[in-house]
Amino acid sequence: MKNVSVLIAEDDAELRKVLHLVLEGEGFEVMTAENGAIALWILGHYHPDVILTDLTMPQVDGIDLIHGVKSKAELANIPIVVMSDYGSDRLEEAAREGAAATMEKPFGIQSLVEMINHVLPRPDTMMH
Repeated sequence: MKNVSVLIAEDDAELRKVLHLVLEGEGFEVMTAENGAIALWILGHYHPDVILTDLTMPQVDGIDLIHGVKSKAELANIPIVVMSDYGSDRLEEAAREGAAATMEKPFGIQSLVEMINHVLPRPDTMMH
């Protein structure tokens, strides 16, 4: 079975690096983008199993990234986990816009891994 692939969109370089290293250490295949615009470009060429995105980023923020993903049929089923340190109002907005899950920063690594595994499509519900 192949490793689960995760695309991380996070403008904080240090957090992006930590998330990358930790998730790789947990066995995930990881790609990173420093904002939503770069994430959308990557998604034009690569379809990860899960997208992990910050909510507040320059150029294209997390909400715009959700819209970009949900507007393309080939991407629309990829679950999106939104992270933010701006509180529950913005996270509730992300959930309304189509995020599969939300996490308030800071969060523990185990919580993040559990959340990623939770939003993954189940093999018995996937189309072949």
